[in-house]
Amino acid sequence: MNRSFDRLFPGGAPVTREHVKDLIARFRRDTEATDADRNRVRAHPFERSFDASYYQSIAEVEEQIGVFERYLGDLYLVLTKVAFIMHPPVLATAEHTAKDVADLIVLGSINEAVFRYGVSSRDLSNQDRWYWLCRQRFSSPGIASRGSRRVERCQPSS
Repeated sequence: MNRSFDRLFPGGAPVTREHVKDLIARFRRDTEATDADRNRVRAHPFERSFDASYYQSIAEVEEQIGVFERYLGDLYLVLTKVAFIMHPPVLATAEHTAKDVADLIVLGSINEAVFRYGVSSRDLSNQDRWYWLCRQRFSSPGIASRGSRRVERCQPSS
């Protein structure tokens, strides 16, 4: 948190109005390329203000996204004392996503899939939402032998 605070306010504590004005000026300067790309290239392609020299390549856009993430992450941490993960781990795979999409196509909705796989009853008395695990139970024989107590609850609804 101290590194984030120091990046935002190199003048140190206490933070004054001038420190905040300096932060805003640095942010605008550091993100000027995105501002110019948006205002001179993308938002007004048919107006006189259009100037392709401000166009950002994918690499430049990625770099600018890093600048935004750093500022926003630092601000969030300093203001809330909680870190915000900009890139949470993704556990999805193409195979599982394809199976989930097939379920949605065949069953019509995630709610119907949840009911069909017995994760939740239609009267909502069972609020357990472990859809993906129950789906695995019916899609992959042998998963029940892995010792998960949650799998035991994944019996078809009647």
